[in-house]
Amino acid sequence: MEKDKKQLSHLEETIKKNEQKYEELKAEHQKALECIQTATEGETLEKYLKNEAYAFILAEGLLDKFLEFREPFHRTKAQGALFNLVAEAQIGGLWIDL
Repeated sequence: MEKDKKQLSHLEETIKKNEQKYEELKAEHQKALECIQTATEGETLEKYLKNEAYAFILAEGLLDKFLEFREPFHRTKAQGALFNLVAEAQIGGLWIDL
């Protein structure tokens, strides 16, 4: 009888520990889901903004200028300096801050 009580007590302790671990993992999982949701929303917005910028380039007839800009030897000094500053900053997140 005493042995059964000890085993039962041990099982109850184990269950309690497992329930606590489950709650911790559940909370971590929820945080991860929220992080993924935020990232997905940010990527969706960034994709929209890039498409909007591309549509503007096309609508204004600036595609040729943009393609020239992509070649370093076609950039003006000001364009090159600005491009280098932006590239070196390595800013994460949205490229257009709203």
